[in-house]
Amino acid sequence: GQGLGRRSSGSVTPVAVSAVRLLEGVGLGCVSVPEEKLLRRNVEERIQDFLASSTEQELAFQPDLAKADRALVHTLAQRHGLRHRSTGKGSERFITVSKREGG
Repeated sequence: GQGLGRRSSGSVTPVAVSAVRLLEGVGLGCVSVPEEKLLRRNVEERIQDFLASSTEQELAFQPDLAKADRALVHTLAQRHGLRHRSTGKGSERFITVSKREGG
């Protein structure tokens, strides 16, 4: 026979991957997640970590964020009651968020 195993009687049916829900940004499913959705989730997560920290008072984002990405950081910072400002010009422009007094 053409089967598998010592007696060639095992099944040769190809195994199909069952449909499973993939986590966004992990494994094979990451190619279908829009970049802006990943960015938003990453920024929100970073802001939440910042808010939870008792030692961090200021958080500076990298200057390689596009103008629209900095706008997202401004929006999320405002939503969480943080101060926020962009500094610098051109490719050196970056955004900094900070905790308000007593916050």
